[in-house]
Amino acid sequence: MFSDLFAYLSNNTLSRAELSNSGKVRNIHYGDVLIKYGEVIDIEHTEIPYVADVSRLRKPDYLSTGDVVIADTAEDDTVGKAVEIINNSSIAVVSGLHTIPCRPKERFVPSYLGYYVNSAPFHTQLHPYMQGIKVTSISKGNIGKTYISSPDLEEQQKITSLLNLLSSRIEKQRQLVEALKSYKRGLLKHIFDDHYGSGWHEVSLGEISQITMGQSPDSASYNIDQIGLPLVQGNADITDGITTPQRYTSAPTKICDAGSIILSVRAPVGSVSWANQRLCLGRGVCAITAQNTKFLYQLLIHHQDDWKRIEQGGTFTAISGDDISSFKVSVPNKDTQSTISFFLSKYDAMEQREENVLRVLQRQKAALLQQLFI
Repeated sequence: MFSDLFAYLSNNTLSRAELSNSGKVRNIHYGDVLIKYGEVIDIEHTEIPYVADVSRLRKPDYLSTGDVVIADTAEDDTVGKAVEIINNSSIAVVSGLHTIPCRPKERFVPSYLGYYVNSAPFHTQLHPYMQGIKVTSISKGNIGKTYISSPDLEEQQKITSLLNLLSSRIEKQRQLVEALKSYKRGLLKHIFDDHYGSGWHEVSLGEISQITMGQSPDSASYNIDQIGLPLVQGNADITDGITTPQRYTSAPTKICDAGSIILSVRAPVGSVSWANQRLCLGRGVCAITAQNTKFLYQLLIHHQDDWKRIEQGGTFTAISGDDISSFKVSVPNKDTQSTISFFLSKYDAMEQREENVLRVLQRQKAALLQQLFI
């Protein structure tokens, strides 16, 4: 049982605002456990925030190699996500807000516990103990009721060696994808801010495109889970999409054809996606087409953050059809538009291939975690 194999350590309650980019003591924040870190965190080679004011720490338990830090709060059933600490010989690290730090009483091969505690067989044990609606939490006592399964050290070493290799490959692929995305942002800035080519002139979107605002459906039988997401007819796909498509049966009020740009007009305002199939337009989005829609798609990706200057509202911000129509952009002549859209489409295809490779590797790892720890 978990409570028999681990001793619980103390954590602190420092908020993100009380952390810093420099200092003497590093702090494992639950948000980083949930989103940023993988199953294992190499202290010597990972960026970890510091405690801004060390005097706020009262008799802290410093973490050591082999310790496991569990996030006890999340907005969904990812609560219970954990990291195992490795390569920590001389760096002071503490466990922060909404975390449960644990120290094994027995010897395990480094990284084994990190992979095991994040595997589906173990995480499934946590489901009956998760509490809350908007925010999900799990208690130290309930985690202690779960069971840990482990083979002998030789078998643990074989398992961790395989998963470490795959994790390293995934991390390299993730870095490649991030590098491609970063380079794409630089390309867009160079092209659209520096006005690559000749013959650029300023126009409004209404002058060069057709804009179709979405609206609520006619039939009350529509089941709209999230206002502002596109309603999809059949099983349409959305590349770089805003949401996972659902099946709807009632007649739509507004439709856009494949090859349209989908622009979010409600928070998050300015998000851009490409419709691969015919879509029903719900409230909170609009469809945009132009003589060279693919060029305009790239241009609007570049301007995604610029809509924030004109959005209105408090908790829920939005832009109107008039805002979209009057939005000013700079465009080149038709030949240059075609050259730009052709080049960037090829780049997007390459980036998409690498993202697909990343997803395949991640699925392979998830399958291994399921099979190795049954």
